[in-house]
Amino acid sequence: MRRNVSEQLGEVDLRPLSARSVVLSLLLGAHPPEMPVKDLIRAVEPFGVGGSTLRAALSRMVTAGDLRRADTVYGLSDRLLA
Repeated sequence: MRRNVSEQLGEVDLRPLSARSVVLSLLLGAHPPEMPVKDLIRAVEPFGVGGSTLRAALSRMVTAGDLRRADTVYGLSDRLLA
């Protein structure tokens, strides 16, 4: 089997995480599982997720029932905590 150059050097090509995946991972690791949006913005930056991308993802996640929002704090919905 033929491999690309990065695999030959011991590197693995990984897809970047989606904003949704990053947010869910951060909140699943937080106790309690909630964060103010300003903290989320700082936390997602190292993953290459910008502020506008984050805000769009948060809005979609609230609409989908993945997150709940209280003022500027986002938290996992009861459905995801069960």
